[in-house]
Amino acid sequence: MTESALTKHQHALQYAALGIRVFPLWPGTKIPALQAWQHAATTETAKVDNWWEENPHYNIGVATGRGIIAIDADVKKGKPGAQSLDALDLEILPTTFRASTPSGGSHTLLIVDRTIANRADTVDGYPGIDIRGENGYIVGIGSTTPEGTYTALNDAPIATAPDALYEVLGKRPNHQAHTDTPVVDLDTEANVAKATTWLMLRAPKAIEGEGGDQNTFQTAAMLRDFGLSQAVALDLMLEHWNESHAEPPWQPDELALKVQNAFTYATGSWGGKTAAADFDTVDEEFDVSTIDIGTPPSKEAIAAAQGKTPPKRWKIYQPGASKLKATATPLNPLIDGIINQNSFVVLYGAPNAAKTFNALDMAGAIASGQPWCGRETSHGAVLYIATEGEGGIFRRIAALAIHRGLTDDAPLFLAPVGVNLGTTEEDARAIARYGMLAAKKADLPLRLVVVDTLARSLGGGDENSAQDMGAFIRNIDLIREETGATTMVIHHTGKDENRGARGHSSLFGAADTEILVRKDGEIETTKQRDLEMLKDPLLFKLVDQAIGEDPTGRELHSAIVEYVDVSEFDAPAVLTSDELALFEVFKRLAEVSELEGRKGVVTWREWLFAFYRSRDTGWREGERPPFTERHVGTWKHAIEGVKYVIKDGRNMYRLGRGK
Repeated sequence: MTESALTKHQHALQYAALGIRVFPLWPGTKIPALQAWQHAATTETAKVDNWWEENPHYNIGVATGRGIIAIDADVKKGKPGAQSLDALDLEILPTTFRASTPSGGSHTLLIVDRTIANRADTVDGYPGIDIRGENGYIVGIGSTTPEGTYTALNDAPIATAPDALYEVLGKRPNHQAHTDTPVVDLDTEANVAKATTWLMLRAPKAIEGEGGDQNTFQTAAMLRDFGLSQAVALDLMLEHWNESHAEPPWQPDELALKVQNAFTYATGSWGGKTAAADFDTVDEEFDVSTIDIGTPPSKEAIAAAQGKTPPKRWKIYQPGASKLKATATPLNPLIDGIINQNSFVVLYGAPNAAKTFNALDMAGAIASGQPWCGRETSHGAVLYIATEGEGGIFRRIAALAIHRGLTDDAPLFLAPVGVNLGTTEEDARAIARYGMLAAKKADLPLRLVVVDTLARSLGGGDENSAQDMGAFIRNIDLIREETGATTMVIHHTGKDENRGARGHSSLFGAADTEILVRKDGEIETTKQRDLEMLKDPLLFKLVDQAIGEDPTGRELHSAIVEYVDVSEFDAPAVLTSDELALFEVFKRLAEVSELEGRKGVVTWREWLFAFYRSRDTGWREGERPPFTERHVGTWKHAIEGVKYVIKDGRNMYRLGRGK
């Protein structure tokens, strides 16, 4: 089995081609995306294609049983699984396919000719070894979790298990209970599945000093009620409950005794929860019907299933480890030096500042793989949500297509729809779903989702409310998590564009990048979390673009964005000496303004008075100036005319593009 540069879809097909059943796991997790995964797991290519075309980010569940087992060498929390596997290699195991897990453990696959039960750290003489057999599964190579990637350790074919391994697996620990007669067949596939779901998502925690012994007893007793044997109950608790729910986790021998006591002293019939009249109620309670394709489990459910109970499972890094983590992953720009992939971007500006034109041009560059403003982009699909409806958006995209030479099937997908990202997750999930469908149609990764505008997608919420803006940000994060795409939101400034985007400050805190588009044709970054701020503004102008004729023969026009160098603006060959002197005064004042936190803005009054003092050091306000204000004003207008200084509000100025 090979893995060089394969997608998760291709890895899944590779397993299926070997006759090994697969099924999808939710992206970034070990949790099945199908409620009845034991029945759904398949080797059929068409079904595999459907699943991974639905979501190419699904991890791969590899079903064991039906002739396949996996030996899972567990090294978490100091378990000696690796040493035990070394011993098995020396004594018993043939050369066969093996994969590494992100925790440092491994999965070894073998062909078997009989039914093998799941075992969790109960293989006599080989501590830290788990067995995945009937109704079990492992995570396949190519899958990724926050801890890392599952990778192949060799490309050996899957070998047949030797008789000596069956002898080892035939030995059981000596903890067996004397109990009454079960009222059902034990360890059926359906009952094991229900019990596993209950352990992962519903079982109580066992915290030392807070009734942990009693909760452990009750958990084991519930598995007895589910119609499990003592051995299978112990295996499931070790695999799906002990490390995630017990604080601190039980040692295997200690937990074996707890399970034995539960099976010995628990009241009620063995398997009564499956055979009694209240079966339907119990089945409904533990039927996690939301875990199915199209509706991912909640973050809380995933955290519970993965055993993530902050803060006890925080990862803490010292400087050396932090450096390794920082340098292990290459930078992944969406637009080089401007926007990173899988980031949250707020592009904002005053009304009619050409925000949408600039956002569309970025989208067109990414969809076509062309540079944007001279910077490389990452080619991929783009989904543009135009919440203001159809209006002129079609004409703008038609103009963009002409300007950038986009083909008719370019992967720029427009959705002129209203969305509510303020009071419900429904539309956020719909955006994620349509984004992934767009990526599937384009056969490219989804790189960018644009929501234009924030105000129209807040679901009637108040953008100045911490609660409403927090809900909006959570939905943006949901889109990013489910698609892996950068999400850009188009937003407005208040009356003073220098005071940032409108609304609650949590938006600024959540954004990775903030981009300000000014009416005077400048673009600047006002926040970067992981990239350097632009040293100088990017310069653009809107240019008319003819797009054809309407049915009556009238010419149709829109506009496109062109990015330009300072040299393209008209500038005088020489300013007069007085104009240059006035400009030099302004530059010094602008530097002081920056140091004082005023963003380089200078009032006309302080500029004029500073100029007077530069010409007459003894001049004081109220005295006759060396030049009239009207006279100096003509020099100012000349400087403004060449964009060396531009207006920034009433009687306020800042350095312009001509600097």
